[in-house]
Order: sequence, then structure tokens, then C-alpha cells
Amino acid sequence: METFQDKTFHEFIVTFAEDKIEDFALDVEKIEESLVDYIEQMKLFLGMEDENSIDMLTIVAGQDKSGNKEGFERLDIHKSEIISIVGPTGSGKSRLLADIEWTAQKDTPTQRQILINGELPDKKMALFLKQQTSRTIITKHEFRYGFISKGISRTARSKPND
Repeated sequence: METFQDKTFHEFIVTFAEDKIEDFALDVEKIEESLVDYIEQMKLFLGMEDENSIDMLTIVAGQDKSGNKEGFERLDIHKSEIISIVGPTGSGKSRLLADIEWTAQKDTPTQRQILINGELPDKKMALFLKQQTSRTIITKHEFRYGFISKGISRTARSKPND
């Protein structure tokens, strides 16, 4: 049996018999183009471009809808970490995502501040972050209580703060 571990995708795909390609209605050229696009998007999403690399995103706490201080001081999210944003309707999940997307600088209703790699983001980095968050698929789940399932005490999580 032939292995393909040292072959390019093109070298692999052309080994398919023409009748099989036709049976499966494969458009080999379109598949190759789509694969290249997918790889480029993933490189961007994962921050693999040196000049745009985001190693850490920091959320500096602001205030909730009532003007009360949030139940955390700052939250650092490192590259490749997966976090969950959960809470009941109206608890501020979408506002948090908007603050991140727009790299809030105490200029939103929450008064939060977003730092990238520990620094204030420049316009280029802010635009890059906006592009990446708008490509992310986010699923919302209704939970009785919650905020971010990382770095916030049980007491702070028991009350929606934003």
C-alpha cells in the first residue's frame, strides 16, 4: 500500500482514478483552492503571522449595567486557551465580546479596557483583532449564573456582574 506522508496534497489527490473523481463529483481544482484558503485563514486565526501575533489578550475590569465594579480586576487570556462565556440573557456576554472586538479603552458602557500583549493596541492590531473575532463562531448557552469560567471566584460567578 502506498503512503502519502511525504507527498503534497496535489500529489495525493491526482492518484484518485478519474471515474472515482467523477463518481464523487469532486472538483479537484476547487478543493485545492479551498484548502489553501483554509490554511491561510487558520494561520491568521491562530496568530501565526509574526507581525500580528497576539500572545495574550487582557480584559481590565470595568463596571456592570448598574455602575458597580466588576467581580475581577483583570483577566489574561493566553494564545491557544479556550474559554467559555456563559450567563443568563442580559448578563453582558455580547457586550463583553463587543468590548474585545472593538478593543475597548474605557470608552464603552462597561468602561473596560482591552490590552493586547500587555499593551494598548495600535490601530493595526485593533483591526486585526476585529477581523478575527468576527470570523469566530460563538455558541451561547443559557445558564442560571456565570461569567467567564476562568479566574473568577465562585462568589463573583454567582452574581452576573455585567
